[in-house]
Amino acid sequence: MLITEEASRALAFAAFLLSCLGIIAGGAYHSHCAYLGLLGGDEQRKDLEIALAYFQKLPLLLYLGEGLGLLVLLVLLFLLVTGKTALPAWMAVLSPGVLFLLRPLTRKLPKGLHMILSGGFTNIIFIVYYLAALLVSCRQ
Repeated sequence: MLITEEASRALAFAAFLLSCLGIIAGGAYHSHCAYLGLLGGDEQRKDLEIALAYFQKLPLLLYLGEGLGLLVLLVLLFLLVTGKTALPAWMAVLSPGVLFLLRPLTRKLPKGLHMILSGGFTNIIFIVYYLAALLVSCRQ
């Protein structure tokens, strides 16, 4: 956000907030996996209708936040390529929109590695992008 030109700051901030919403919803979603898995069969889950209803709404927040955030980041990718940010144009290759296109390649990996990378692929995308952006901005 801080490395965009003044005219694009609101757009960059919106992408940041939407991505944060998606990541927070994703964390809340995954926090339920442990206790639901430990409960076992469906007969033990009958008393958890409220929790299960909440659990089923979280993916909507996750995909809404992440999806809109990535859409805004694609617009920012255009700004990056056209030189309207402080980042170099080659950073477009490491942007979340481009890295997300690599997801099908994870299916070609061995099963154990595939499961690890596939499950956390969105997190890996943002770690790579923001780490690269931080390193590039620190060097300038």
